[in-house]
Amino acid sequence: MVDLSKFRAQRSVFSEEHHQYRESVRRIIESEIEPFLKGWESAGQFDSGIFRKAGQAHYSKFTNPGAL
Repeated sequence: MVDLSKFRAQRSVFSEEHHQYRESVRRIIESEIEPFLKGWESAGQFDSGIFRKAGQAHYSKFTNPGAL
């Protein structure tokens, strides 16, 4: 993963809360998506449980495309 922390100081328009939110999303992606990505790509599908986990972490903008 690319270390974007050096760019943080240049983004004065974002609040500390915004930076914390971004970091928490990054942690979820690193722990719940990246380790499984190759397997999902090989299988041609992904674990839809990721939407439940995102919801439990209060990321309400994540939706299940199959439910639309």
